[in-house]
Formats: sequence, C-alpha cells, structure tokens
Amino acid sequence: MNWDGKTDRRRHRRAPIRIISEFGDPGSEVRVETADFSAGGFACWMNHPVQSLTKLGIRFEFPSFGEEPGRPIDCEAVVVRCERGRPEQKGWLVAAAFLGLRGDDKEFIERYVNWHEAVMSPGASEEDAVQPLEGHTATPE
Repeated sequence: MNWDGKTDRRRHRRAPIRIISEFGDPGSEVRVETADFSAGGFACWMNHPVQSLTKLGIRFEFPSFGEEPGRPIDCEAVVVRCERGRPEQKGWLVAAAFLGLRGDDKEFIERYVNWHEAVMSPGASEEDAVQPLEGHTATPE
C-alpha cells in the first residue's frame, strides 16, 4: 500500500491488518475481523449492518512485533460508514474512527502499522485490504 499523505485524504498510514476482536456489552459481544487498521481508525467485516454514528467500545489484542511486546488496547470508535460487501463476501464492511485514543496507544498503533506494512505486507494492494479471509465472516457469539 503506497501512502504519501497527499493523495490519500486519510491523516494516518493504514495497512491490511487482520485482527479478530469483539465489541459490545458483556454477554452480547460481536466478533469482528479487521480489514485494515490505522492510528485513526479501522475497517472491519461484520455479518450485519451497523448505523453510521454508532459508538463502539472495543478491545484489540495486538501481537508482539519487532522488539515490542504485544498488548491490548481498549478504545472507543464511531462508525463512519457501513457498506454491503459483494455477494460472495456475505457481510458488511464497517469503517470506524477512533474517539479519544490515548497518545501512547496511538503511537503504538502507528509503530505496528509501519512495521506491518514494511515486514508483513510489502506490495499489498488496497483491494487486498478489504477482502475477508477465505470462508470467514464475522459472527455474533
């Protein structure tokens, strides 16, 4: 993914990072799979639509990378877009922007995105970033 900060309107570099996570109230969590990630927000696959401006409380468990240990990040985000996937995708692509992400969490995510882009996904296209894993759609637990 080539990000130059000029042609892409997003403020933050993003990468096709896949993280399985949950959000919602205890006992009614919904599993999601991220399609891409940045310090400004993320896109994820869900099996049902979510209205724009819906506030999400979510925890992401980041694995260790480089010389950094893995860690969880608890955060809030607001849904900015929800689009139906193609028929073969059987799901909804939900884009969300972080709300009030702590500075150290934001810096950690920026380091992870930069590392992931350099090491794990050199040459990945934006089209690759929005494809769910084969045979996987996020489902409520």
